[in-house]
Amino acid sequence: MLSNLFLWLFTLVRLNYCLDVWKDTPVNIAMICKGSNKKVSREYVDTNLKRMLTSLLYHSEHVLIILHVLTDDDTKPWVDSAISNVVDRHINEENNVTLRTEYLDVDALTSSIPNDSMETMKTLFGSVNKTIVVGESDPRRKIYFPDIEPDVVIHIPSIGSHSLDLFFMAPFYHRLLNHLDQVIVVDMDLEFSVGVSELQGLFSHLGQDQIMGLVSDQSSYYPLMTSGYGLPRQGVSAGVMLLQLDKMRKSEEYNEELTPSSMIRLSSRFIPRPEWSLASQDWFSLISWAKPHLVALLPCQYNVHSCSSAGSFSNAEAFSNIPCSEETAVLHHCGEKFSSQDDVRARCGF
Repeated sequence: MLSNLFLWLFTLVRLNYCLDVWKDTPVNIAMICKGSNKKVSREYVDTNLKRMLTSLLYHSEHVLIILHVLTDDDTKPWVDSAISNVVDRHINEENNVTLRTEYLDVDALTSSIPNDSMETMKTLFGSVNKTIVVGESDPRRKIYFPDIEPDVVIHIPSIGSHSLDLFFMAPFYHRLLNHLDQVIVVDMDLEFSVGVSELQGLFSHLGQDQIMGLVSDQSSYYPLMTSGYGLPRQGVSAGVMLLQLDKMRKSEEYNEELTPSSMIRLSSRFIPRPEWSLASQDWFSLISWAKPHLVALLPCQYNVHSCSSAGSFSNAEAFSNIPCSEETAVLHHCGEKFSSQDDVRARCGF
């Protein structure tokens, strides 16, 4: 099925004296980085990827990490250079960390997804031609737009900016990464205050029937989307995802939801029109509402948003993030950057 898949298998950063100890207990981490995405540039990779890896390696010890990078030929040299730079600085005899990097062709992976499933998902959960309409009698007016005249119909353009296939591939990881039983999927714009072993330990939060773990989304997006049609709901954030891939493959219930007809039913179950625009994160959020027994909600500190849209609206309180009262373990920068690697090292305490 993945005949065009290229693997630069296991570019290995070795600590030979300790590899044998950990070879049976690797921690698999996956991330997407493709240069044709306008958001991804050399500066973005250098800053966000280095920050993410630097903070993760600094807080980790005595572990074998296999980093699965979904990329393409154009982007791979940037990523490889960034990873090598971080590894040279932060893997040493004291922390006993081994990092192996596996590169996967993201275009070959996305092209292997059935076209009807991909196109349906992009239509329902993509940002193209999406507008949220808030009419005169919509209950969201008083909550979110109290200063707008009541006879003015409010049109909110698409909140997301996702149109590339790679933004819609996550629900299919159990088929695309069929050589893995479980994986931690991360965004590049994260900063860790805990080590990889603590993240791996979060799989213990998954019950017998649960096949994935995510943190509740802390933004106002999902309450805004849903409160016009009933009680407001809080979705999940795809910045950190624990996927039990072997269980996902076996779950008929889960795989049924990946058919186009099921996607269509799901998209309109909680709002009448498919106004969703955050790509696969919306699909995962809907699954968490429709099939809560499949999804474990992880503690809030493992994906804390540093960004908020509150300052853009008159009723800032309504648009504020839901606070997390626990000490932050993983900070999600939402694409924000530090000005230099000195800032990264300062925030990590070295």
